[in-house]
Amino acid sequence: MRVTEKMQLIENIAVTLQERYTFDDLDMFFGEFDVSEANGSYSSKRVYAKDRLRGAKNSELKKIATELGLDTDHIIKTPPKNWENTASVKAFISHTATHKEYATRLRDVLKPHNIDCFVAHEDIKPSEEWMEEIRKALNTMDFFISIHTKGFSERIWCQQEIGYATARNVKIIPVKFDEDPEGFIGKYQALIRRKKNAEEIGQDILGLLADDEKTKDLYAEKIAPPPSLDDEIPF
Repeated sequence: MRVTEKMQLIENIAVTLQERYTFDDLDMFFGEFDVSEANGSYSSKRVYAKDRLRGAKNSELKKIATELGLDTDHIIKTPPKNWENTASVKAFISHTATHKEYATRLRDVLKPHNIDCFVAHEDIKPSEEWMEEIRKALNTMDFFISIHTKGFSERIWCQQEIGYATARNVKIIPVKFDEDPEGFIGKYQALIRRKKNAEEIGQDILGLLADDEKTKDLYAEKIAPPPSLDDEIPF
């Protein structure tokens, strides 16, 4: 959440609390949440509420907003369960269920570089919970990888994931196995697998992230460099 978005959310919460509660009610309400105490006297419930909310974590603000029935989906993006406590760079890997082992292997290769991948498994009749987890991952990913094996272009879910990534304007990295990227993603130059293994493709991805305007700052800030050869030398 950007600073301006957080300020607006705090303002919305404070205005709602001002309309609904007395000062005594506010103290009771805030006692149920992890927010700071306020010093001094206040004539405005709105100002008092804003001071209590100052410095609150995003997750706590979301709890308060939800309790008040305020919509936060456009401000606070909730990650999927496997990204709830990660500070790593987040990558969504789109793939067919038939070739999910490629996505899993690439995930394992990128993990040591501080990249946490969400591997979406295609399911003919996905459950509501699974669909919601995919939506959350697409909504909070930092960049998108698509693995174009045979049949990828025919999978509805894969095409919807591409559409979502395109709409969010995140960095998109197609990896060509058997098919050329088509549709919205056709304009992006694909990494061609040829005889490269997962480690080599992973290095290619790191290079793209380091050079692209959308991801170079993220790369510099969060992505760990490859292990030094000195690490192989015994102390």
